[in-house]
Amino acid sequence: MGKRKRLWVPYEPYDFGAIQEWLEDKAREGYELYRMKPYFAVFEETENKNLKYHLEPTGKDSAKPEDEILESRKERGWTYAGTITDHFHVFRAPEGTQDFYTEGQSLRRKLEEKLKKEKRSLLWQIPLLILTVLLQVGFMSSFQDTIIWMIESLSLFQFIVLVPLFFGALSQYMTYRHHKRMLEKLDGIDDVFSDSTVNYRMLGFLGRGLFSAAVVFIGISFILESSGNSSLGSITKIDQYPFIHIEEIELKENPSISESEYIKYYNHAGSSKSLFLEEKLYLYQNANIGHVEHYYSDLTAVYYKLKSEQAADLMSNELRKRAEDSSDVDGTSETHLGYSTTHYDGTNVQYLILSDSSQILELKYYGDADLSEWREDFANKLNTYNSTIQ
Repeated sequence: MGKRKRLWVPYEPYDFGAIQEWLEDKAREGYELYRMKPYFAVFEETENKNLKYHLEPTGKDSAKPEDEILESRKERGWTYAGTITDHFHVFRAPEGTQDFYTEGQSLRRKLEEKLKKEKRSLLWQIPLLILTVLLQVGFMSSFQDTIIWMIESLSLFQFIVLVPLFFGALSQYMTYRHHKRMLEKLDGIDDVFSDSTVNYRMLGFLGRGLFSAAVVFIGISFILESSGNSSLGSITKIDQYPFIHIEEIELKENPSISESEYIKYYNHAGSSKSLFLEEKLYLYQNANIGHVEHYYSDLTAVYYKLKSEQAADLMSNELRKRAEDSSDVDGTSETHLGYSTTHYDGTNVQYLILSDSSQILELKYYGDADLSEWREDFANKLNTYNSTIQ
């Protein structure tokens, strides 16, 4: 008994002619088929032989031919050499052995079965791809620009999910189209089509692998996404961040607020990271005076530390566009301590955006104070915070 060697089957199981020719070429190279598997064939090393191979589509005997068929083939000089389940049985014989006929309808029936399975697979793969894209991009960015969402929220695992999901579905679709054209050739519709499936064999295998990996990563990404966003809750030491307490802003505007016994302040903070962000910090604050007199203001501050200058430029431009659209006014720009600052004074809302080559601070304010008077104060806060994290 010679040494055994396992080789990758480079053709689709329905490409009968190419597989038959490949097996006969291997026999001439000194490799005789020992066992046939879906993706790998096991050969025994022998002397160079001139063998003939016959691939017979399976019927009800999907795993192995019935004994009567084996005996019938053996009497005619053909030796059983293995089965690819639900595809075909392989028989071999010395060159010169009389062939036996396989009707074309058997191959056509096999291709039709394959197309039905692939179509069913695509019917859930493509909707899953669309749903995942909508969940990751559409729903999450429904209240903001897609570019801002991508910079703020796109994580490594979301990227890992989307890429194999897309290419997996695409490769499966291309393989389906290829098999459909094979069927059309059998029907005489497509006479130009090439028989070779060597590229589509690997493409289909890759597509199934990518899609399976993507499904696994979908579950992992949702777990990591929820753990990647950290809530800091209500913070007392606002000065350790690049923010200013809303109380300080309101007192400068109206010092008498401090005399009200009904003034209440509230804040909530959080942090996150993404593919483009080293750090994102946000702080929501409000001031509320109740009882007889009533006054309410709130300030939302978001700090971004970008990983690249290009991402910082893109993000600052998009944030300024959003602020201009939301306030419906043109911004006034100044430079303070090396930061480009732009103030938008809308009817009911103000925006103040500060940025340099790596940092951005976006402020959104509802209240009576004038945020433009706080440009340099916030620029100082950015410098102080930046020195503590370097």
